[in-house]
Amino acid sequence: MDAQLLQFFGSLAAITALVVAAHYLGFSKGGRLESEAEARSLFQLMPGGFEADEIALDAKGCGAIARDREHRLAVLVPHGKQFIARPLGPDAKSSVDGGTLKIDDPILGAKPIALRLGEAAANWANSSSAAK
Repeated sequence: MDAQLLQFFGSLAAITALVVAAHYLGFSKGGRLESEAEARSLFQLMPGGFEADEIALDAKGCGAIARDREHRLAVLVPHGKQFIARPLGPDAKSSVDGGTLKIDDPILGAKPIALRLGEAAANWANSSSAAK
């Protein structure tokens, strides 16, 4: 019995050490958008393409929203250290809380997307097809 407990706690310590090492090596950090140009290139990678006419970046680089010439909207959502461009569907709803634009769309999953856009948040919510 003592050997089994020793093996259990040894395994637990090893797993904990791996998790801590992964954290300090940066594997637990999310991606960050550095510029509008980077966001524009990521929007272009969206299936079917998406030529952004207007882009608003989250204040901390944790996402972005864009509108094309046909007034369609798309968002960049974090996926690990990368970003995925997703179009907003007709069922998308948006609201503003302070300077944060919150977007709820079944296409994006159960958790709403929150983009810290400052004063621009109200403009995106009011002028977007996501505002309902």
